[in-house]
Amino acid sequence: MRKNFFINMGLKSKLILTMSSIFILFSLVLFLISQNAQKRLIKEMEENIDDLTKAIQVSVEKLTSEEQKNPEVLKELIMKFKKKGINEISILSESREIIASTNPKKIGLIAKSTKDSDFLIKAELGVKSKEEYIKTINVPIIIGDENYGYINIVMHLENLTDIQKRNFYLRLFTTMLIFIFGTTIIIYLADKYTKPIHMIVDATKRVSKGDLTPIGIDISLGPEIKDLVVNFNQMIEKLKERQILENKIKKMEHIYQIGQLSSAIAHEIKNPLNFINLAIDQIKDELKQIDTEAKAIELLKAVGSEIDRINNLVHHFLEYGKPLKLNMEYINLLQLFKDIEKIIKTKTDDLNIKIDFNIDKNINFLGDKEKLAGCFLNLFLNSIDSIKSDGFIIITGMKKNDKIIIHFRDSGHGIPEMIAEKIFEPYFSSKDTGMGLGLAFTRKILIEHGGDIWLNKEYKNGAEFIISIPTNI
Repeated sequence: MRKNFFINMGLKSKLILTMSSIFILFSLVLFLISQNAQKRLIKEMEENIDDLTKAIQVSVEKLTSEEQKNPEVLKELIMKFKKKGINEISILSESREIIASTNPKKIGLIAKSTKDSDFLIKAELGVKSKEEYIKTINVPIIIGDENYGYINIVMHLENLTDIQKRNFYLRLFTTMLIFIFGTTIIIYLADKYTKPIHMIVDATKRVSKGDLTPIGIDISLGPEIKDLVVNFNQMIEKLKERQILENKIKKMEHIYQIGQLSSAIAHEIKNPLNFINLAIDQIKDELKQIDTEAKAIELLKAVGSEIDRINNLVHHFLEYGKPLKLNMEYINLLQLFKDIEKIIKTKTDDLNIKIDFNIDKNINFLGDKEKLAGCFLNLFLNSIDSIKSDGFIIITGMKKNDKIIIHFRDSGHGIPEMIAEKIFEPYFSSKDTGMGLGLAFTRKILIEHGGDIWLNKEYKNGAEFIISIPTNI
C-alpha cells in the first residue's frame, strides 16, 4: 500500500519528500552524534576529575613523607595518572621553589606565580589554554594550618582533543554518507523520469517519419509520465484514424474519377454494341430466307451472345454504384453450376481443364439466378485465366444450418499475399487488361443476398474462395 502511494505521487511531491527525508535524517544523525559526543566529553572530564582528586588525596601523604623527594615515587604517581593526560609532576616549597620533579631539569627553578595559589585544588579541565593542549595545575599541600608547599601538575588534554577530532570526522563521514545517499536517490529519480521522456522524444521522431506505433505503458511510471504516455498514444490513435480517413478520401476521389471516366467510356461502347447487335439480328433473318447453313447461323448466335455478355458487363459497370434490385426465385445450386459449365465447356475442353462438382443435388435456396450466375461465371473465368492449361477446378457445396457454404478451388498460380487484401476492391486488377470490377461486383451481389465471399489464405496450391449464401427457405 505504501509502495503504491509513493509510486502514485507526483514528481514534485516525490522530490520534496525525498529532500525533506534527507534533511530530517541528516539533522537527526547530527543531533545524535552531538549528544553522544557531549556525553562522552562530560564523562571523560568527570572521570578525570574524580580520578585526579582521589589520586592526589592518596598521594599527599606519600609526598609529605620522608620519601617526598624520591623521584621514583613521582614516577609511580605518573604511571597512575598517565591515562588521564598527566605527564609531569613537581613538588614546590612554600617559596615556590621546585624541590622535586619528574623532570630533573626543573629542580631548583622557581615556578611561575598563578592565581591558583589561593585554592586547595583548582583545575579547569577540558578548556584549551594558551599553552596549546597543556593545562598546568598548582595544588597546595596544607596539613593543619601549615602550608607545606605545592604540587605542580602539568596535564595534557590531548585525550579530550582526540574526542573532538573523532566527533568531527564522524560528523564529516556521516554528512558525506547522507549526501551520497541523497544524491543516489535523486539520480535514480532523475533517470527514472528522464528515461520515459527520452522514449517519448524518440516516439515523436518516429511519428514524424510516419511510424504510428504506440508507446508501451510501464505500470511503475509516475502519474505525470503515465498521463503523458496515455495522451501521446491517444494522439497516435487519432493520427491513425485521420490517416485512414485521408486514405479513404483519396481512394474515393480516385474511384470517383475512374468512375466518371469509365462511365463515359461505357456509354461510348454501349451505343456501337447495340448497333452491332441489331445488325446481327438482321443478318440472321436474311440468312434464314436464303436457306444458309445452320452452322453459320449458330456462329452468328454465338457472336450475339458474346455481344449480349459485353452489353451486360457494361450495364453492370454503370450500375455498380447503384443499389441492386434482386429478382428472387428458387434456385438449385448444382443445376446453377451445370448451366454455367455449359457456357465455358468449349474453352475448358480446349485447355484440358477438368471441372468436378461435389454438391448435394437437393440444395435449394432463394436468390437472383441471373446475378448469381454472373458471380460464379466470373470465378470460373478467373480460374481458367490462372490455370492456362492442364488443371482442375473443384466446387464443393454443403448446407450448414441456415447457410450454404461453397468452396471454389483451382490449381492455378494462386494470388500473391501482397495483393490478397485488395482483390475485392473496385477498380483493382492484377491483369493488364482487367477493369478491377469482377470480384468487387461478385462480392457486392453476394452481400446483397446476405452472404459473403473471402479468400482462403491457407490454401497454397492455387486459389480457393469460400462463399456463404443464406438459404432463405
